[in-house]
Amino acid sequence: MISLFLALLLAITPAYGQSYDATVLRVIDGDTIEVRIGGQIETVRYIGVNTPEIQHPTKGREPYGEEAKQENRRLVESRQVRLELDIQPRDKYGRLLAYVYRDGQMVNGLLVQQGYAETSTYPPNVRHQHEFLALQADAFQARIGLWGDPEAVQHYKPRGSGVIGRKGVRVYLHPHDPTVQQIGSDDLVYFENEQKAKAAGFIPSMHFSTFQTQERSALRGDRAATISILNVIRPSSSSTPGGPPLKFGSSSSRPSSGGDVNVRGYQRRDGATVQPYTRSAPKR
Repeated sequence: MISLFLALLLAITPAYGQSYDATVLRVIDGDTIEVRIGGQIETVRYIGVNTPEIQHPTKGREPYGEEAKQENRRLVESRQVRLELDIQPRDKYGRLLAYVYRDGQMVNGLLVQQGYAETSTYPPNVRHQHEFLALQADAFQARIGLWGDPEAVQHYKPRGSGVIGRKGVRVYLHPHDPTVQQIGSDDLVYFENEQKAKAAGFIPSMHFSTFQTQERSALRGDRAATISILNVIRPSSSSTPGGPPLKFGSSSSRPSSGGDVNVRGYQRRDGATVQPYTRSAPKR
């Protein structure tokens, strides 16, 4: 069962830095909220997941978008939450990118598990991508939430990950490739997609297509593909201890009470400061 692999992933904690205690003021849609951190108001976009749009300038209203918004509202509206950052703290619209915890449970993961959200991974914020894939595979197989809605399923288009370039050799790798963990941060560059990597003069790695095919199958609910991905995870990429899936534990970081939210660059575990580009959903 995939859940057994998830249990193994929750064994080691990488300490990734900042976290903030916040009050949710407004739920914008299924994956975006407005919060108060101390005396500062911030728009927060959930990392690693995407919910159907409710009012997109070109896509309009997507199936199951309103249901996702209402579930997000039920989970966090007017609640105290903790925002945990990954490597890239803000998107190009200035929104904070965060894993949102309510009562010790990660809301990002809950939305995927309950079928209100799909996984949507863009490097370098990939800390929980494997857990999200496993949760989505379970929800897809059980036809939970949007996966049980024929219109939503017909409308669904799997969102592949961005890619990670190795500057020294002008090659790009898939985020699931364990080789990435062996490369120094100074040699890494992040691209929104393959097309942008190729435009910058990079070529795919020898194993890129294998990992890409595997990811596409996993995004379609293929358990065998998901398990294959989980099997190559290094302990250093696992998430925080805390027992069953969705709690994902808590960070060892000290939460901030607010008033000092000024996150622009960020530091990897090896201490190097990085400011890569991170794709996000269109601004609401």
